[in-house]
Amino acid sequence: MDPSEAWYKDPHGVSRLLNNLSEHPARGSYVREVSFMLWRPKTVAWERAYSLLSCCRHIRSASLHVDLTADALPLIELLATHPLRQLSLSGHSSGPALKMLLDYFSLSTLQYLYLSRYGVTTGQPAAEWKRTILVPVSQDVLDQFLPPHRLYTSPLTTIILSDPSTPPEVSAHLLRWPRRLETLTLTGLNHSVYNGDYTLPGIQRMLDVQCKSLKRIHLGIFRGGSPDFSAFSCLEWLSISMWQLQETEPAIVFRKLAAPRLRVLRISFSPEDQHSESHTDFTQPVVNWFSDFAACKTKNSAATASGLETILVVFKPNIGSWLGREILDCPWPWDNLEEAARRVSEHNITLTYDEPTCTRQIWHEWMECARAEA
Repeated sequence: MDPSEAWYKDPHGVSRLLNNLSEHPARGSYVREVSFMLWRPKTVAWERAYSLLSCCRHIRSASLHVDLTADALPLIELLATHPLRQLSLSGHSSGPALKMLLDYFSLSTLQYLYLSRYGVTTGQPAAEWKRTILVPVSQDVLDQFLPPHRLYTSPLTTIILSDPSTPPEVSAHLLRWPRRLETLTLTGLNHSVYNGDYTLPGIQRMLDVQCKSLKRIHLGIFRGGSPDFSAFSCLEWLSISMWQLQETEPAIVFRKLAAPRLRVLRISFSPEDQHSESHTDFTQPVVNWFSDFAACKTKNSAATASGLETILVVFKPNIGSWLGREILDCPWPWDNLEEAARRVSEHNITLTYDEPTCTRQIWHEWMECARAEA
């Protein structure tokens, strides 16, 4: 059954909720957060969503996960009248157009923005962008959604971008909207139709747009090595994939990550929602890499100014008895993490990691079973 049928067959009590809010209008003033997740909604679904939102007075946080077509415009227009502080927009086969975002949600209250599958369009309606429409990037296209007089005017402090359906030049131009961006997340780049463009040079240009104000950066996986953060004067917390770092000499990586205020470095082994990391990913060469990286803090005078205090390792392999012979003669994976933590601590840096997904005892029991079956 089409999930949107729930809106008119009413198994979730939408009518009762509407009646309740209509009979007691004051209750709508207490609603602060709304979330709409619709799959191929029919007209009645949009009408009921609009009716529900009409009963609310002071929404602070709103989330729309739906293909933004012409039918969505009345709901968007109404939503834009609320004093939003947080806004999340995403779609299935189509996502939010940046011109629509700037036209409707240039709010003096907006501080947090999440966008997924966003893009640009030269067509109408402004709320629709389809993956099949690949608009060539030009300065005219950029100025259409963010003209020069609106650069650095938004109070936004946090932007989360995922699975962009537009080149990095467009994403970088969007980052010129906030006056002073403090938190930035870029993920799902490998899933983007423009994944070949989101390489190290493009990512670096995006980050440099707000390099003087960013305090927290979370980067997913992309092609190339690590960006250079040495000029990011406010950066305190950084998350980056190990797959961006491991092919580069630790000393080079340390120099690139030597932001003067960086205190916490989060290094993830996750393949970013494709599959679990392997139990063999944290090997002895990786232990040596972390040790050499930490040693750079005290090896030369250029690095002694680093304030790096903590390395957070994200390592959560999906481990089970089904691994069978794959674990034969393999040490418990977290032995290497314990060794890395000990060696890194010798350079006044604390290395912590996630709780093991299996105990040492269970690991050895599985190994014994694998030997018996071999």
